Order: sequence, then structure tokens, then C-alpha cells
Amino acid sequence: MHSFSPDSISALQAPVFRPYSLGQIAPRGWLHHQLQTQASGLTGHLDEFWPSVKDSRWIGGDCEGWERGPYWLDGLIPLAFLLEDERLKAKAQRWIDYILATQHDDGWLGAKNDSHVGEGQSTLDPWPLFIVFKAFLAWRDATNDARIVPALLRCARRVQLLLENEPLRSWAQLRWADFALSLHTLYEISGENWLLELAATCREQGYNWRAHFADLPMKRKCTHADLGENVGLPLHGVNNAMGLKTGAVWWRQSADSGDAQSVTQGLRELETYHGAPTGMFYADEHLAGRAPTQGYETCAVVEEMFSLEVAGAITGEGALFERLAQIAFNALPAQTTPDFWAHQYHGQTNQVLCSDEPRAWTDAGTRANCYGQDLHFGCCEANLHQGWPKWAQSVWLRSQNAEICAALYAPSLLKTQIGGTDVQIEQLTAFPFGEHIKFRVKVAQPVQFALRGFVPSWAKGATLDGQTVNEHWRLEREWHDGDEVELHLPFSLRLEERENRSVCVHFGPLLLALPIAEEFSPLGSPYAALEARAQEWAVSPRSAWNYALDLSAQSPIDHFAVEWGETADAPFAPQNSPLRVRARARRIENWKMECASAGPIPAEPVANGPEETVSLVPFGATHLRIAQFPTLRK
Repeated sequence: MHSFSPDSISALQAPVFRPYSLGQIAPRGWLHHQLQTQASGLTGHLDEFWPSVKDSRWIGGDCEGWERGPYWLDGLIPLAFLLEDERLKAKAQRWIDYILATQHDDGWLGAKNDSHVGEGQSTLDPWPLFIVFKAFLAWRDATNDARIVPALLRCARRVQLLLENEPLRSWAQLRWADFALSLHTLYEISGENWLLELAATCREQGYNWRAHFADLPMKRKCTHADLGENVGLPLHGVNNAMGLKTGAVWWRQSADSGDAQSVTQGLRELETYHGAPTGMFYADEHLAGRAPTQGYETCAVVEEMFSLEVAGAITGEGALFERLAQIAFNALPAQTTPDFWAHQYHGQTNQVLCSDEPRAWTDAGTRANCYGQDLHFGCCEANLHQGWPKWAQSVWLRSQNAEICAALYAPSLLKTQIGGTDVQIEQLTAFPFGEHIKFRVKVAQPVQFALRGFVPSWAKGATLDGQTVNEHWRLEREWHDGDEVELHLPFSLRLEERENRSVCVHFGPLLLALPIAEEFSPLGSPYAALEARAQEWAVSPRSAWNYALDLSAQSPIDHFAVEWGETADAPFAPQNSPLRVRARARRIENWKMECASAGPIPAEPVANGPEETVSLVPFGATHLRIAQFPTLRK
């Protein structure tokens, strides 16, 4: 709990950047194909076969009326408008219309007595409303639907009354910043000061993430003894991923720089004690240490991305966007099949088998690393949809003084107005499968504005139109139709030292992995009778995986050879990878399977084979892989 006086409530601090409205950004190239695949996959069809969405109590059905339907809607809405897909818009509108039409007389939205509400408590749980508010505000942003704000204000009043009698608890207590984020948006729309008072109440009753990230309470892998009732919630991976944005969100109301700084501090703590080389942290289901066969949840991937999108826009810190890109290009695509019809509950850095067997998780089912639907809990099946769409919406951001920021790099088109003049800027690039980003400007008449962006820390020697740039770049000038500037972000190979003298290999923003030949086998899905594409899969290895990288040469990095190919529409599909890096390696005899996973990495590997040349590919283009290697050295 916090100590906070409502007397200190003041107007909100302005964020450094704000998102553009849905409809102003159009994905292009591989990003457009990725979103189209998602629309053709689970996101576009989940409501047709999965009972938790198809028959959700949110739309009058008799199945779950808690978080799953709102999760799906929260990803569906930005996807629909990024693609200008009328079929998806109609699906979203059906939900919006029903929820609004059935708003209770007291203002509450949705069912009041879902089975997830604990015994002895009110029949009301505000946590799912935190998601609903986000989704509804996105719908209003895209459509200017005049019903949204009055409905949310009525519901927020009802939540205010609820919290006077029943303080936040359980998931809502940990995730209060998601509600404060929407309350701040409603305040900026309506000017209603009581919204800030309600946000302060949530902060007072909510979990203290700033103190949590100042000194992480769990610096090793959790055990079941650590996870008593409610004690485990602050150690839960998804809660930590969501909690990361809390300091930045609350800084807008507190004006305390320590709040904003807690985001970076939290990332540092999680990286130090639980960090994965994909930019994520291990938590399966709870904080899990740094072993590469621990996992992280798909929910945690998309929620950490959202936290970084929010915190990056509020603080303007380029390092947060760099981390966001790292997760999007590595962790996110590896958690799903390329057709977006199956996903993992937990993914592993060193993943050599996906099977229905127990693993060394902190708390998860036997199918957690298989590919399918709700393989442990259904939260990931419902929540994974926000990952790519919200990332795409964050590629371009705007500042208070009309600056245009390319916060992320991906093929895309921005459509906006400056001083009444229509402006379009296109990123012409294959990034992250190429080093060059060309910005092409289209304007009806010459117009003055500033274009800016960030330089990732790995891009040594970056240039903009031939001029060296460091950390960030900014061009303010009068722009004419057809103007172009080109950003060059040189990729280089980097070896990241990790435990037991192991290494990970990075190339630009991409983590590289040894792909293992794979065979998919159906496990049987309860949904296949309703939707033939909704299958669950085990994945078995069909090639050797127990390799150590040979780093015995005086300059081992010089012995890696980079080979680029053409970027396909689906570059994260294993067969389409446009990048291969040749490396020297040897099979080793003292690295074997344990607990259905690769065993602990041997600090002193024993080679039992000749030197071989192996091909490393982007981590996101693999299902089975080794990405943290033992090493042979002098």
C-alpha cells in the first residue's frame, strides 16, 4: 500500500509523446503481412469456435465473463483499424454494442457474478473492466463513437463507490496502473477531477511497484514454498510485465521523477536476476531465475511490450523502444506458429522438445511449451492478440510541439496534418532484416516540421544521410514533396557472455539461434471439431542440438560469416529466414536431456565430434533451437 493525500492531486504532466489515432498508421511490407496473417488466424476467428469468446457472458452467453473476452477485444480493435478490415470491425462493433446496451442501471459494465469472483466477496471484480476501458477508448479513438465516454464515466463512478467499501484485491490490486492509464485519458477528455481522485484511490489501494522494483523481492527461481495465497501474485510473471509501466503512468499524476525512473530500474532488476536474451525475463508462471530452459508466458511477452509502449511514450526514453523492438523481433514471433493458429503458453530460449511432459517450471502444466490453444490457462489464447497491432501503432508517435517521431523501425506509412497541410511519411525498409531505413515524404505543399528517431545502442557508426548520429537524431526543416532521407543502422555480431561460460549471439536487434530440424505431431484438440485449423501440436527434434560454439580462435567473432537473402512476406517463418550466420561448432558429449529439456549448460564441454559449420538464424524464426551455447575456448 501507499501513503497518498488527495490534496496533492494536480493536472497531469504531459507525456513526451502521444500515439497517433488508429487509421493514421498503415503497415506495409512484412508488417502488413504479419497483421494479415493474424487476421486470418486466431484473432480473426477466435469468436467463431472458442467458447470463452464465442459464448462469453460479455455478449449474453453462458461461458466465462471475466478477462478473456475483453483481452481478445483489446487486440481485435487495433488490428481491425490498422488493416481497415470491415469484417473485423463488425466483430468488434457487435461486442461494443452489446456491452453498452446491457450496461447496468448503476453503471457497471458486464456480468456481476462471474465464477472468478472469490467467495465472501462482492459479486463485482473490477479487474476485467481495466481491459474493457482500454478497448473502449481505442474504439472511440478510431470511430469517435459518442456513447463511449458517458458509459465509461458512469462505470468509473460505480467502481469508485465499490472501492469505498471493498479495496482493490487480487489481480486488480497488482494491475491498478492499467485502470489509472484509462482514467487519465478520460480526465483529458472530460476534465472531471474526480477521475484523478479515483486514480489516487487505486494507487493507494494498489501494489507498490516502485518499491518492488527498487529491490526485487525474489532474486532466484521461485519454489512452491514461496507461493502462498496471494503472496505469489507479486512474483507472477505477467504481473511484473504489467507492473513495469506503473511508475511512468503514475509520474503523470505525481510529478515525482523517481516514479518515472522506476521503469528502468525494474528492467534492470528483472534482467539481472531473471533476464532472458530475447529481452524478456523468465517467469513460468512465477519468477524463475536465468536458466535458458525456464520459460516465459505469451501473456508476459505482449504485456511487457504494452508496458514499454506506454512508458516509452510517456518518458521519451529511447532505451525503452530498443527493448520493445528486441522483444517484438525475437520473443513474440517465436511464441506462435507462422500461420498464427497456435501459440505456446511458455517458450524457452533453449527449446529442444515441445511435448506433453513435466518440466522444471515454477508452476505450469505438462503441455505448456507445446503449440496450440489454451494449453495451461486460457489467458494467453485471449491476450496474445494485442502484441503486433499495438506494436505497429507505436511505430510512429507525435510530440506536443508537432514533432514526428519514428519511435520504431518497420515498413509503414504515417498520414497526418501539420498546420493544415496533409503530410505522409513512409518508412521504406525491410528492417530488422536490413540495415537501411529510407523516409519518403509526401506533402501537398512545403511545410516546416521536425522528424526524429532513436539510434539503438548496438548500431555503432549509425548515419543519417551520411552524417554520424548517436543515441537519437532530429531533422527540422522545410519539407517538400518527394524529399527522402536515409538512416543506416550498421548491424554487427556481438557475443553476450552468460552463466557457465555460455554465450548468446546477437546481430543488430536479432538474437541468433541454431535451428533444430523439427516434426510436428498432433496432440488432439478439444476445438478441432469446431475449427479444423485449431490444433494442438508436439514438436520433436530431427537433428542434433547439443553443440558448443568453438571460440578457440584468437578473434572468434571474425570466424562468423553473415549471409543475407531476400526478405519474404513472412520472414519469421522458418523456411523463409532471410538471414543466416555461419559459425564453427562441435558436438559435445556431456550435454544431455533432463526433465524433457536440454540439461544445464556445461561450463567445461567435452567435444566428441569434428569441427562443423552450423547455420544460425533469427530466434523468432524457430520452434526448436539452441540460443544460449556452451563454448569451447583455449
